[in-house]
Amino acid sequence: MWITSIALPRRHCNGLECSARAGGTIKLVYLNRRNVELLVSTKLATIFEIFNDEQDAVNSFFPGREIKGFDILEFVKTQKD
Repeated sequence: MWITSIALPRRHCNGLECSARAGGTIKLVYLNRRNVELLVSTKLATIFEIFNDEQDAVNSFFPGREIKGFDILEFVKTQKD
């Protein structure tokens, strides 16, 4: 059985909305090719911070730590068939 957002009470919010209200952020790590394609085609890649490495994602929460952000061109080059 699937529950749609219509069945949920008004006080419910999605993960991104709840996290933003609480002053948090959502970071995405270890995405596969299909996930990246969906994020790019829906332009959600501009909303979420994406990382290839978990340590970089964790470091992004701490100012002053060096991080390597997600590079879509590098990802595409490594995913070529």
